Amino acid sequence: MAVLLWASWLPKADTTLDQVETLAAAARGRGLDFLVVAVQEPLDDARGPLGGVRADWLLDRYGRLLKHYRVVSIPRLLIIEADGRVRASLEPEPTALRDGGAP
Repeated sequence: MAVLLWASWLPKADTTLDQVETLAAAARGRGLDFLVVAVQEPLDDARGPLGGVRADWLLDRYGRLLKHYRVVSIPRLLIIEADGRVRASLEPEPTALRDGGAP
C-alpha cells in the first residue's frame, strides 16, 4: 500500500495535493492501493482540501501514524507491506514510484 501523509497546514500542501491523482496512478501501476492520511489537524480543516481529491483518505488527528512509523517530516509517501512494515519512505513525487524507488 502507498500511504501519503499530508496536512493542510504544510507549506507545500497545495502542490502535493495537485499530484495526488498522478501519485495514485503511479501506485496502481505498481499494484499498490493508495491512501491519503491527513495528520495532526481537525477534521474540518482536512475535509475542505481533501473533499475534491479522487483518492481514499483518512484523518489521523493526533499523528499516531507519524509516531508509529517514526516519520519526522511530512508530506511523506510510505510504501507499507501487508504485515505493516515500511518498505520505503519517499518524497511524495510520482517519479519516486516510477523510477524504482518503490516495489
